Amino acid sequence: MTWNRTPVYLMALALVASLALAGGAVAQGAPDNRGTIKIHDDLETDPDERNEPHVSCDFYVEGFNMKDPTGYLVFYTWPPTGNKDEIAPTGDSLDWTGTPDGDGEYDFFKGAYRLPAGHYRVEAWTNDGHPGGESHFAKEKMFWVDPCEEEEPPCVDNPETEIDDCNPPVCVDDPETEIDECDDTVIPFFPGFTALALGSLGALAMLGIALRRRS
Repeated sequence: MTWNRTPVYLMALALVASLALAGGAVAQGAPDNRGTIKIHDDLETDPDERNEPHVSCDFYVEGFNMKDPTGYLVFYTWPPTGNKDEIAPTGDSLDWTGTPDGDGEYDFFKGAYRLPAGHYRVEAWTNDGHPGGESHFAKEKMFWVDPCEEEEPPCVDNPETEIDDCNPPVCVDDPETEIDECDDTVIPFFPGFTALALGSLGALAMLGIALRRRS
């Protein structure tokens, strides 16, 4: 008995083709989530892709291997110090434009930004075809902003008091007057033993003369 295997082969080929098409459709519809972002406390970091989750005052956001050449950043306050509210930092704009990295992807560097001390989340979105709709599709980082160190106010010359606050006078020891102008400490005077003895003898002599005149 001879089996006609042609229909079986055709059915197998049709099944493989349908699976390939289905896989392609799933891949085409899946979000392209390429790229990563890092938080920097300074303009330069070593290594370049180092993430610094604690920053003070000014900070920067750097993106690597992003799918599209342009996009924008979104900042949120975050528990335990915030309520997931969107917040706009001061400083640089939130739009970014990447530079080609040679592999068909894009890098960007934005900042400096400034936010009050607290816990935050930053998301990096792209403008062309990046998933959209749900924030977890964006590239994101959590970070802390530590309190800023208080800066000394700039010096200001005061013409009313004729005091140059920016260039205070330099003290100079004056050997002729025996006055130490650099040392404002007042040192009490204690006479030496010889001086004390001579002074006492002088006082007794004066007392003796006064008594003789009365007698």
